Amino acid sequence: MDFAAPGYFWLLLLIPPVLASGLLAGRHSFRVRRAFTDRVTARDRWLMAGRMLAASLAMLSLVMAVAGPRVWAWRAGDPRVGLVLAVGIDVSKSMLAEDVGEGGKVPPLSPASRLDAAGDLAVRLFEELGGEKAGLFFFARSGIEVVAPTRDQGFLRYMVRHTNLADLTESGSDLAVAMQTGADMVASGNDRPAGAIVLISDGEDTENRLPDLIRQADILKARQLPVFTVGIGLPIETLLPIRRPGLPGIQGFYTDNRGDYLKTRLEERPLREIAAATGGVFRRYEDASANHLARALLEQVARLTPRAPEAIPEERGLIDLSPVFLGTGLFLFIGSRFP
Repeated sequence: MDFAAPGYFWLLLLIPPVLASGLLAGRHSFRVRRAFTDRVTARDRWLMAGRMLAASLAMLSLVMAVAGPRVWAWRAGDPRVGLVLAVGIDVSKSMLAEDVGEGGKVPPLSPASRLDAAGDLAVRLFEELGGEKAGLFFFARSGIEVVAPTRDQGFLRYMVRHTNLADLTESGSDLAVAMQTGADMVASGNDRPAGAIVLISDGEDTENRLPDLIRQADILKARQLPVFTVGIGLPIETLLPIRRPGLPGIQGFYTDNRGDYLKTRLEERPLREIAAATGGVFRRYEDASANHLARALLEQVARLTPRAPEAIPEERGLIDLSPVFLGTGLFLFIGSRFP
């Protein structure tokens, strides 16, 4: 046992004078009783001795509480330690849509595109990491690992902030490939992988039908690998603007082979179904600030990711015993006041 503030032990010097004062008061009480009743029983003496002992122990306990007693003990560690998190950002062409930022929930970026919001959320996630390893990958029709799972938060944030995501965009998106890329990263980051995948996307998938995505999700479920999805954008159709470096404003809008304007919207259903099938959670970006969403998402990852109890490392820490001594002292003090 050690103490956080051992300097308070000088208060123990008050116990002898307080005890002496109590003894004098007890003797005076006995003299008064003899004068009127001419009788002091052995029970009376034992009661006085018990009250004095209780008062002394109460003072000792209260001084101990003030000194901050602590003991070292092994206890369950942080469930986030040892987890491997694969964070995927959708870089398909639809992520260029500028339908994010309503309500002031996105930091002042120009323009406030889905890619801007996705990159900002990824940075916030990496800032909030505890003991997890995290990796970064981008996906559209294919997935590419950018940073292997690491605890170097600074490098993860640097890669997001210094990558021009708009230059990486391509037509088409494959959420099944995104899930597989994330699963491969988790497996590479741990001999006994316990981890999760976070997909930040608008939910559009040009390569698969919903049943195909559910089959891929079931594979990850069997591997106890939940997928947490974040939907970016609004569920109403919007155009894809063309912006060129060095030129102000919008230079036009993307069109398909027939010359029709490309339109996109947030497709929530695939993201919800993937999360539900794997044991993860779906969140909409617009429902909370990026900081709050990142913290809530990591808390859910730690809580919902399947792990064997023995896989959570124990940690040696200090347990504060001040409340125990404080409660004991108050109980003894109250007991010493009863006749």
